[in-house]
Amino acid sequence: MIKKLYFAAIAAAFVFTGCAEGQADLPQVENSEGLVELTVSVSDAQTKTTGQNYLDKIINDIQIFVFNKYGVYETSATAENYTLKLSCTSGHKQIVALVNADPVSDVLNISDLGAIKSDLASVGNGELVMVGTKEVDLPCEGPVVIDVTRLVGRVVLKSVYLDFALPQHQRLSFEITDVYVVNAAGDRAYLEENEPSFWYNEGACDPAATLPHLYDAVVDGSLVSRGPKYETNHYFYCYPNNTEKKTRLVVEALIGGNPYYYPITLDEIRSNHAYAYDLTITRLGSDSPNVPVDESVVTYTAVTGEWIQHQEQEEI
Repeated sequence: MIKKLYFAAIAAAFVFTGCAEGQADLPQVENSEGLVELTVSVSDAQTKTTGQNYLDKIINDIQIFVFNKYGVYETSATAENYTLKLSCTSGHKQIVALVNADPVSDVLNISDLGAIKSDLASVGNGELVMVGTKEVDLPCEGPVVIDVTRLVGRVVLKSVYLDFALPQHQRLSFEITDVYVVNAAGDRAYLEENEPSFWYNEGACDPAATLPHLYDAVVDGSLVSRGPKYETNHYFYCYPNNTEKKTRLVVEALIGGNPYYYPITLDEIRSNHAYAYDLTITRLGSDSPNVPVDESVVTYTAVTGEWIQHQEQEEI
């Protein structure tokens, strides 16, 4: 069962103030009567990350790129806070905002910028890459607001309930040992849809070698059939994957001392969307983390929707 929730977007506010005459030393990409001074301010978006705190500070730095109506690069600026200033000519502009992204330089046009790929490993240093675009005519009155959205999607395991159907299995010990993601897309272009050029945790997960946001160890994962649920949130961050090689959320458990796997296939992962899962296990699992099980083995409920920092409905 899938319930779809709707949320508001994350906003980055770009405020354009005033026009300056002259300053002929700056490039005149378009015919204009002067230069426009841009004061750029990005909202302080905070995302709820209950259970993990390495992503508490969402906006660490911003990069702003301005392109003319033909998509040709005009100017750019960076800042390690929430505000920066730059100047450009008046006219029709395409503006791109990158948040928490690796430094970008030497781009000729907006297509060059859009094709640059972000490595999923960049999430591991406590930052989520966000991107937004806006077309404006300068000069203009009042603020120009650009919505920035995360390139990753968030996957959450919320609970596991053990309800073995066979009396023989009910007598076996059961302990969840690890939760992780396999077949995670390794990269994502800033402004273009792309197939991954490489993968993390391809077909399996090595806890010693994987990314921290694709693996989570479990403390006290013992369950008794038809007893209390395991209810600890585990968060994972993935780039979109719409290929035949499906990304999977995997619960690994020791049952009677033997390892079993419960892979849940994530049919579609979209940027800036959140996916929350509650599992009910009824039979012994798979012998591989990359071989999915059917509904006779595990059932689940999933809540999906756009991912924002403040949710007005059920938290996912």
